[in-house]
Amino acid sequence: MNKYDVVIQALEKDISLITNKDDYELSVDAFKGHRSRYLDQIKLISRQLKKGKVLDIGASPYHLMYCLKKLGFDIYGVDINPNTLKEFQMKHRLKVKKHNMENGKSPFKDEEFDLVIFTEIFEHLGVDPLRVLKEIRRILKPKGMLFLSTPNLYTLHKIIMFLFGRSFNNALGELNKVKSTGYMGHIREYSNKEIKMILESCGYKIKEIYFKKYNNFFLAPSIVRKTPLFFLGLMFEFITNSISFLRPTQIVIAEKEKDIR
Repeated sequence: MNKYDVVIQALEKDISLITNKDDYELSVDAFKGHRSRYLDQIKLISRQLKKGKVLDIGASPYHLMYCLKKLGFDIYGVDINPNTLKEFQMKHRLKVKKHNMENGKSPFKDEEFDLVIFTEIFEHLGVDPLRVLKEIRRILKPKGMLFLSTPNLYTLHKIIMFLFGRSFNNALGELNKVKSTGYMGHIREYSNKEIKMILESCGYKIKEIYFKKYNNFFLAPSIVRKTPLFFLGLMFEFITNSISFLRPTQIVIAEKEKDIR
């Protein structure tokens, strides 16, 4: 068993020890839904940076922070509501500050971090995403790296939905999430070409791009034996396994350039 599997197993065990019922359910649900993503992303981050100071933006439920701390990184987090999962944060001595990155300058110094994690956040921004990316650039060290993951607008099932004149989500429902979570849902998703263009305009140089599929259609037992959904799922799995740019998640690793063009 490699060190990454060991860390993920330790996380699963420590989640099971959370005593607050609401926090436990929140953490367990997130872990079940994102276990494979956590495992893949801590491997990718560790390949980019062997050691250094890292910031996780939108850190709740603090699972990536936990894993990266276990791997020896000097890890910090920022979240709009760090009052959740306090027991978990305190037990594992996770350093988390309260801040909404869309509300101006963050509580960090210029050129403070070697790497900033920005996973599954960009699609929620509705005020000024460019300002957020420039603020991240401010706190990155020279040649520091941004690790960004966000849904792929042109994943296979969304292309099919567009062809049939349907949206990929319920826009009204996503906008209403601000009432329950404090931030909006997926109000805008991006193609990979758009993400690259946006990052380059904000002073980043693209280093690596990955397209990922973390969930398997056939893990849904209520669907597996139903036809024609079974054959539809088989087609989806084959196509997305074969053609990477049709996978649902895109990861872009970008480096801070010396000057903004």
